[in-house]
Amino acid sequence: AAQDADRDVVVAGFSVGAFLYSNLLLELREDRKLRDALQPRIRGLIFDSPVDYYGVPAGLSKSILDGAEGTLPQRSLEAAIRVYLRVFSGVARQYERVSANLHDHDLDIPSLWLFSNADFVTTPQDILAVIAKWRAKGHRVEDVAFDGSKHVLHFKEHPEAYETALQRFFGDLNLVNGGGPSSSSARE
Repeated sequence: AAQDADRDVVVAGFSVGAFLYSNLLLELREDRKLRDALQPRIRGLIFDSPVDYYGVPAGLSKSILDGAEGTLPQRSLEAAIRVYLRVFSGVARQYERVSANLHDHDLDIPSLWLFSNADFVTTPQDILAVIAKWRAKGHRVEDVAFDGSKHVLHFKEHPEAYETALQRFFGDLNLVNGGGPSSSSARE
């Protein structure tokens, strides 16, 4: 709406939300009017349990089967997902393009990444690989690695640490009182 045209925007993406954000960036590259209206207003990015395209077959199959990694049903479902992506290669190419765009993110927007060592759908290694690429480009990235919480359930399992990370991040963006830049990476 017109009254929101100058408001700050913080993008929050859960699970496939990072993928959707990356897809939005591709749209912004093609639509100058939208890019000029939205891109300068994006003040921060928050990704909770972000899933990259390449982790979908293993992650989705483990999630559906409640973490039954390495079992015949899990391996079969993972293989079926991979076959689906090969059969629908046009869709897969678009997913790969969006994933590459996320990895090669070129906008210097502060970000907060929330993830866990017990997530069936995505792995800390996949998330940390993207974070490393962003940091190498000089982007300000904060990350919080929770212990034991499942996919997008970090707030439920660790409410105080989760709220603290959000408050610090919003404060660093000067979007709440008491903010100011911090360079620390929170860990629980």
